[in-house]
Amino acid sequence: MGGPGLNGTDSIRNGKMKNKKLEICSVCETDFDLDAEGGTKGEFGIIPVAFCPTCLSSIFDMVDQLK
Repeated sequence: MGGPGLNGTDSIRNGKMKNKKLEICSVCETDFDLDAEGGTKGEFGIIPVAFCPTCLSSIFDMVDQLK
């Protein structure tokens, strides 16, 4: 199975940190922690989305270029 920390449960086994919920970016499919790394999570209408900090920054840059 996966290595330590890949699904956020390793912190429970070693007792050093609380279990963290990792989100998956809707653009690049990277796992990221909203609390530790930033990014955003929400909905486009009824479609759930999450954006890692890198993709969120790229989206903001793209919107600025459209102005």
